[in-house]
Amino acid sequence: MGYVLAAIAGLVAVGLYLTLCFYVFLYVALPVSAITGVIGVVGGVATAVVLAGLGWGGKSKQIVLVGPAAVMKGAIGGRPVPPGRPRRDPAWPTYFVTQYRRDLAGIIAWLRESVQDSWQVCGRGARKVSRTSMYLWLLVWPAVPVVLAFLSMLSLGAVLGALFCALIVAVVTGLAWAVGGAVVWILRGADHAWQVAFRAAASCPRCYYVTRLPAYRCSCDDLHRDIRPGKLGVLWRRCGGRSETCGRRLPTMVLRAARVMTPVCQRCDADLHANAAVATDIRIPVFGATMAGKTRLIAAGLVLLKDAFGGQASFVDKESERTYRSHKTDFDGDRPMPKTAKTNPVATTIDVHTGRRHALVHIFDAAGELYVERKANAELSYLDQARTLMFVLDPFSVPDVRARLTGPHTATLAEANASPHDTEASYNSTVQRLRDAGVETGRRRLAFVISKADLLQKLPEDLGLRITDPEAWLHDRGLDNLLLSARRDFSDVHIFIVSSMARTTNGVATALDPLRWLLAGEGITV
Repeated sequence: MGYVLAAIAGLVAVGLYLTLCFYVFLYVALPVSAITGVIGVVGGVATAVVLAGLGWGGKSKQIVLVGPAAVMKGAIGGRPVPPGRPRRDPAWPTYFVTQYRRDLAGIIAWLRESVQDSWQVCGRGARKVSRTSMYLWLLVWPAVPVVLAFLSMLSLGAVLGALFCALIVAVVTGLAWAVGGAVVWILRGADHAWQVAFRAAASCPRCYYVTRLPAYRCSCDDLHRDIRPGKLGVLWRRCGGRSETCGRRLPTMVLRAARVMTPVCQRCDADLHANAAVATDIRIPVFGATMAGKTRLIAAGLVLLKDAFGGQASFVDKESERTYRSHKTDFDGDRPMPKTAKTNPVATTIDVHTGRRHALVHIFDAAGELYVERKANAELSYLDQARTLMFVLDPFSVPDVRARLTGPHTATLAEANASPHDTEASYNSTVQRLRDAGVETGRRRLAFVISKADLLQKLPEDLGLRITDPEAWLHDRGLDNLLLSARRDFSDVHIFIVSSMARTTNGVATALDPLRWLLAGEGITV
């Protein structure tokens, strides 16, 4: 009978406990769970926002920073080594190129870890209760739905917060790309329009490489190969040289970088002249046979050109200045010119400006043997990029002229120091070299210079060697085919009868006149 009563008492107790649990669940656990669920959602969203703020503030260890080293390895997309450049530039990328993705991924990872930590804390509490006493669950079970509701809603709130942050990032990034992309193309277009309008380029006086985009050297001595607006900066970029410690703010655009940075040749890393790729770039190769008077013509032309511009012209490097001073000494003293060395020439460059327009005029003087010899001629790549050229013909190298200078006139022939090479061969080898390189000579201009006119003027008229009509003179000397070839090969040919000894015109042109004509075609008035 006692067992029966005990069983009945047990059933009554269980019934009362279950009834109590029902009312506790209905009137306590459910309302509290609803409240904690709302708190969980709000807490999840708030946690996402707070962690996002901390992450964007640089307080998260989960965020991987994209620096110059990563950029040079290809972190901003594309190949690590772009075509034509040895490597990417050591600079910090703009935020909306790739860092925004790393930040968002780091923030989400941090948020996920925070939510997981909350679940793990509750799991450890449940295991501790189980280890203490299984009967303890009879008392604490109402907390289970409350905690589960809180954690579930916390997770949901975290997801909603992460989606909110992602939406904000997407909207801001989209606007940044739309506005920044438009600005990039406008600025690049401004660079290109300036260079096209003013025929600006950067030409290396040593390796002869020509480009509209030179490299630029930062004060930390690192090179930036592509300074244009883009993924490394729209208006400015931050240098990452010296193992990412430089930090100097550099202007983008060639037009702006040229004012504060040193331009450098993309091919040989030699320093270029100031205003390279911004000033009008004019390359004037002077070619012809050896001893044709090219060096004397260039010397006189440079001296007279500097005199004509006065303070508006300057030589932009020490070597050009030294060459000019040597030429001026020889020209003013009527000294004989030394023979040009049989090496690839370094351009003599003069910076001239009229009003606000600057022009870098590069004059190349190579030994005549280099123009005659095909193998040596092939190395003179500066010929390929020149819009204007000057051909020098030595009248005393013409067989008909030499044949007439006999007897008392042999002294004049000796004074002329006539070229031993064939005049037409020096012309044809150079033009053929241009054609082999794919140069459209029909779009180039040629100053056809007959040199040593001062000596011709000294000869008696009865010899018939004085030049009054240059075309007739060339025809009579058997050089009409040479002139015909020149006019067929080039778009514009002008003949000059030049005395490289004279400062002013006296029946013949000075060495300044062919330069004046060539520069006028480039928009530079002398």
